[in-house]
Amino acid sequence: MKVRTLSGLISIGLLLAVFTGMSAAPVQARPVEGEDWKSPATGMEFVWIDALRMWVGKYPVANNEYRRFKPEHSSGDFMGHDLNGERQPVVFVNFNDAVEYADWLTDRDGGQLPGNLRYRLPTSKEWGKFAQCGDGREYPWGNEWPPRSGSAGNYHGAEGAGDWDNVPGYDDGFAVTCIVERSWRNPWGLFGVGGNVWEATTSDRDSMLFKCWRGGAWSSHNQNQLRSTFRLALHGGRNRGNSFGFRLVLAPAPVIERAPAPPPVEPEKGVTAEPEKGVRQPVEDEAYQK
Repeated sequence: MKVRTLSGLISIGLLLAVFTGMSAAPVQARPVEGEDWKSPATGMEFVWIDALRMWVGKYPVANNEYRRFKPEHSSGDFMGHDLNGERQPVVFVNFNDAVEYADWLTDRDGGQLPGNLRYRLPTSKEWGKFAQCGDGREYPWGNEWPPRSGSAGNYHGAEGAGDWDNVPGYDDGFAVTCIVERSWRNPWGLFGVGGNVWEATTSDRDSMLFKCWRGGAWSSHNQNQLRSTFRLALHGGRNRGNSFGFRLVLAPAPVIERAPAPPPVEPEKGVTAEPEKGVRQPVEDEAYQK
């Protein structure tokens, strides 16, 4: 914001700097490879991950960030424990909700994003990459089981709300979801990759079809489900529950290059060039999408 003075226009930030002695914080004009990024519309933070050549959300999307998109959204509670705090991860969202949010944020920040960048969900393969941090670790926190208390993320330990089994000997201090800044930080600077909420992923960058949920949640205790490679393909991503959320990435939109169409072939006399009715034609990349 600017105000008019006798000598012209001056920004509010500069006025504050003059009268308080504080320097005006620089505003990052647009994402720069190799540097972290913050969404102008929401303040959501993204970490540059060189191994993936893209930005990954530092945290799963929080309630206050999601409510910029849907102000009426409530993440509710579980057994009297609040899930709806401003900085707790948003839950009771499904895959389609997450895709719509990514499109909305791309539109909101579009003026400061180069034309080839967009927000989206990570692919399952990308999620596995930033969960294992390049060293093939068996669990997001490392290779040991069970994890050391408070050193692996927010799972269902001794403190967990609910009367189902716990991670043996584990206590992270949170009965349900915790604020995203207090979830465990992995070696690549990402919080909550493993635990807190299951995170939605896609099958590939181009189709944006649901693949699976990754990472486990505050309610998770099963050793197999806590492995870095575990995939939960539940109800095709349509379900909404108290342990399902998502994280965004910022990455180049795919450039699809198509070979030029072959010249038309004149059909032989008495032979139609159209496919027979009732004959199913093959779909491009069909085998990959199964």
